[in-house]
Amino acid sequence: MAKEESSAFLARPLIARLATVRANGTPQIVPMWFLYEDGVMYMSTRTYAAKVKHFKKNPHVAVWCDEMVGADEETK
Repeated sequence: MAKEESSAFLARPLIARLATVRANGTPQIVPMWFLYEDGVMYMSTRTYAAKVKHFKKNPHVAVWCDEMVGADEETK
């Protein structure tokens, strides 16, 4: 995707999946609402959430956003 296309895509009401790394090395993947503005993705969570603890120990994360299409929409 070009920068303009990805900005338009991320400006839509999508759900992101945030992946962090647990202390035992396994991934934790959680759905997150987000705001994408001026090239920055903002997410909000509680300071005591597991994902925050994981991030503080290991700041390597992955974020995945895709369009969810219902089965009836796929056939159109």
